[in-house]
Amino acid sequence: VTTNVPSTSPTDIITSTPSSLTNTPSVAMSDEPTLVMSGEPTFVMSGEPTLVMSGEPTLVMSDVPSSFKVTTNVPSFAPTTKSPTSTSAIKTNNVLDADTKMTYVGATNKPRRLSEIADGSTNKFTIIFEEGSTPGFKAVPINSMTIVKGIRFYASNSSKGRDPVMYQLEGRKDGSNKWETIASGDMEFPKTRNKQGLPINSSFSSGDDSLSYFEDNFDDNDAVYSEYQVLFQKRRSGSSLKVSLSEVELRGFIIVPPPAPTPPITDAPTPKITDAPTPEVTDAPTPKITDAPTPEVTDAPTRGGIGSLVNNVLDADTVYTYINASNEAKVPTNISNGITDRELITPNYNAGTPGLIAKPTQESIVHKVRFYNSNNCKGCDPRSFTLEGRSSDNDIWKFIAEGDCSTSRKRNSSGQVINSTYDSGDLELKFCEFVFENKSVYWQYRMFFTKTREELASAVGIGELELVGVGNMSA
Repeated sequence: VTTNVPSTSPTDIITSTPSSLTNTPSVAMSDEPTLVMSGEPTFVMSGEPTLVMSGEPTLVMSDVPSSFKVTTNVPSFAPTTKSPTSTSAIKTNNVLDADTKMTYVGATNKPRRLSEIADGSTNKFTIIFEEGSTPGFKAVPINSMTIVKGIRFYASNSSKGRDPVMYQLEGRKDGSNKWETIASGDMEFPKTRNKQGLPINSSFSSGDDSLSYFEDNFDDNDAVYSEYQVLFQKRRSGSSLKVSLSEVELRGFIIVPPPAPTPPITDAPTPKITDAPTPEVTDAPTPKITDAPTPEVTDAPTRGGIGSLVNNVLDADTVYTYINASNEAKVPTNISNGITDRELITPNYNAGTPGLIAKPTQESIVHKVRFYNSNNCKGCDPRSFTLEGRSSDNDIWKFIAEGDCSTSRKRNSSGQVINSTYDSGDLELKFCEFVFENKSVYWQYRMFFTKTREELASAVGIGELELVGVGNMSA
C-alpha cells in the first residue's frame, strides 16, 4: 500500500484521498495535517517520493472538530528470511589431515609411524606383512564428508624393491558399510629416491614436481565417503615382504554442509502495563554493630621453604621409574637433562596406561607442564596426560592436573640445549605447555600418558619434560 506525498507543502484544501477510502468528504484545514505512525516507515525514492509503510499508520488531522477523524488501515507485511540450503566444497591436496586416524591392514609390524603416511613430508613409513596377504592401511579423516579425485604416492629413501607397483583405493560411509572400489591399477613408480624429511609442497592441481612421485587421477568420481582403504597388491620385488613410501595424498574436496536454518522472525508481544503497587514504607531496622572477630594467628607450616620460581622442579639428581612399560628395568637418563635427547617409554598396554614416577631431591609446587618434541616418531608424541603428587612413599597419590597438550609435528634435533625460564619455554624449539592452578607442595610426582598422537603408539617419545613451578624448597 502506498500513499503519494506531494513534493511541496500541502495547500489549505486537500481535495484527494487514498483510493481505499470511500464516501469521504473533502476536509478544509487551517493547518497542515499531522501524520502519526505506529510502525517505522521505510522511504523508497523513485522519481516522486513514495511513502511505504510496514506498520499500521493512522492519519490524524488537527484543527478540525474533535468528533471528526479520518483513518486509513494499511496491512502489515511480516518479513521473511531465506536460509541457504546448498553445500560447499573446499579443494585440498590431501583429504587425509594431521588428525586422521590411521590403521595398518594385513601387517605384522607394530603400528609405528602411521602418522608419517600423511604428515606433509618425505618421512618414511614401512608396512611389514606375511606372504600371501595384501598389505595397506585404513584412514578415517577428521572431516566426515570428502570426495577423492586422485591419488599420489611419493617414493621413500628405501630400496626400489619395496616400491608398490599396483594399488587399489576403496571407500565407505562408515564401519557398517561394505568397501566400494574407487580406483585401482598399475603404478609406473619412478626409481628416483626422495631424501628423508623433506617438506612436500603440493596443491589440488599438482604434486610436488621437485620430488619423485606417481599420480593417478579419476575426476569422474563423485562418491562421498568418510573412510578410505589403500591396498598394495604387488611390489616391485616379488620377494620383498615390505612396502615403503614417504607420503600418500588423496587429492579432492572436503564437503562443508549448509548452516542450520535461521528461525523465523516474529514480533515480540506487547507487554501488558499495569500500575505498580505502591510499596509500604517502613523504618529500616538499625543494624547491630559488633566488633569484628580477631583472626586466629597460627604458625605457617614448616615443611617447604619459600623456594624460587624455576623452569623445572626435576633437578639433575631426580630418580625416575617407568610404570606400565615393557622397559621398566631401564634407568631413564634423558627425561629432564636440559637438552633435547630423546627418552622412549615402551608401553605395556595390557598392564595399564604407560607413565613414570619422578622423585626430585626437594619439595616443590608445580604450575605448568612442558613437553619438548623428540627428534623423530611424531606418532609417539604425548597428547594427553594426568599428573599426581604425594609427599612420601607411604602417602596416597593426589590428583594435580590433567589436560591435552598438542605439539607441532616438526621435530627438534637431538642434543640441543634448552634455554627456558619459569615464564617461557625455549621459543627456538618445538614444545607445548599446559598451565593449571595448584598450591599444593609435593615431593614425588607421577605422570600418565593417557593419549599419544598415534593411537596405541609403540612408544611414548619425549625430547624433554619440564615441570615448571616453585622449586628449591627444603624438604
